[in-house]
Amino acid sequence: MRIAARVMILPLLVLIACLSTQVVLAQPSARTVPTMAIAEVISTLRDDYEAKLTELAKWCREQNAESLAIQVETWAHQPSPRYTYVFGLPRQAEYLDTTLQKAAGDHDIDADVLHQWKSRFQQLRRDRASALFQLAEEAAQAGAASQALTLANEALREDPDHAAARKLFGYVRQNDEWLTTYEQAKTKAGQIWDKRFGWIAKEDLPRYESGQRRNRSLWVSAERDAQIHRNIDNGWRVQTEHFAITTNHSLEAGVALGERLESLYEVWRHVFADYYLSAGQIKGSFARGKLSSRRLKFRVMYFATEDDFRRVLARELPTDVKTTGVYLTHRKTSYFYHATPEDPSTQIHEATHQLFQEMLGRTQLEPGREANFWLVEGIACYMESLREHEPESAGEPSYWTTGGSDATRLQDARYYLFRESFQEPLADLSALGRTQFQRHPHIRRVYAQGAALADMLMHAADGTYRQALMAMLTGLYQGRGTSLSQLTEQSYAALDELYVKHMEATKTNGEHVGLEAAISPAR
Repeated sequence: MRIAARVMILPLLVLIACLSTQVVLAQPSARTVPTMAIAEVISTLRDDYEAKLTELAKWCREQNAESLAIQVETWAHQPSPRYTYVFGLPRQAEYLDTTLQKAAGDHDIDADVLHQWKSRFQQLRRDRASALFQLAEEAAQAGAASQALTLANEALREDPDHAAARKLFGYVRQNDEWLTTYEQAKTKAGQIWDKRFGWIAKEDLPRYESGQRRNRSLWVSAERDAQIHRNIDNGWRVQTEHFAITTNHSLEAGVALGERLESLYEVWRHVFADYYLSAGQIKGSFARGKLSSRRLKFRVMYFATEDDFRRVLARELPTDVKTTGVYLTHRKTSYFYHATPEDPSTQIHEATHQLFQEMLGRTQLEPGREANFWLVEGIACYMESLREHEPESAGEPSYWTTGGSDATRLQDARYYLFRESFQEPLADLSALGRTQFQRHPHIRRVYAQGAALADMLMHAADGTYRQALMAMLTGLYQGRGTSLSQLTEQSYAALDELYVKHMEATKTNGEHVGLEAAISPAR
């Protein structure tokens, strides 16, 4: 048993930027060469783009339009290579034109200057979007799924109306909005998405806002509705695009959980595209112009209280295990209860287990049972670093990140490594199956180390070993023998040394730690 938010990802900058303290690794294997070749082109295009933006900012200053120059320069800002970046896509069509028009209207600047600025900035971004999407197609031909989706998504950051990129991710334009095909079907059925009540009939919204609730063909008070759904067997059914949630807490809480899980889904499916998409599948997706969509929804149960949670899971969850959630592989369902305060890290952790288990098709019922269980938990712990951020520049949507030196699990691992001199040799760690790992005498320490090792494989040295990580995950979940040493072409002793270097490179002042992170029990 394993214990432990709609968006787009941008690890492109991770591929082309350098860590502040470089971790020296061996030369990559031939498997990573296509990705690296494309990354070199990306770097050249980025330098050219930045030069053109700098030129535009200089022109703005020559026109005494300092505020416009700052907007251009802010747009070109490069995020930290220690994170992967996930950008939300605006629903509004003509978003680029509208935001630039609004920005121009916010400044007391000569109209001709505003017009030229808007036209030049808009064209630069559209040209870059076209170049990025062309590279995405080349990455797809090379079988680099994550890189292809990354490039397509950065194209949409530059130009949210890029038709081919929108189509690839399943969007269609309906009047003045971009909707997924799922959303389009809902709206055609007369429904709207409300952040409080989920998908409801458009004409029902005023009554919901007044405190009434629809119960089949009748209208009842919100209080009566809560009584009706008090038992989980008759709980509210919250349907999002990819999740089916049953809850007896409240409709609003179920909807909030659904939005969080949808965000996780979008981030996960971009970061781990190389895990669940073969080279042939990503080529086929770009050839068709659209990614295949999942038909079955991920099942989730969300309880009002811990008592409800434990009563339903009495035969599955030992009484001495303290957790707010669990994913049960054999039931293909995640279970959570409403804690105070809310526990999103456990929700993200367990749903990550669910995504790895159910997105690949046929998978092992107990991945890591015989060996390498550290990675099953380590990668879920890594995803706990998922964070949402407000936009950094005008006209940019909010974005999400994973990774980072400030991630709680990574801080814990640094503490254990540098303050307590704890490091389980990777050869020994890799030999541990599920039961041995879960009974490890230093369970918190190996959980933290597993998370930090996943972070190292994701981010160190410009993501050199990210492909090896994806291959290992795929083999692990499909029940094939996998060896991190073979996949990285490094001895375990060398990887142990690289781990220390990576942890030194990610040191932060103070090294604040969160040593009480939840630990999963054995399944």
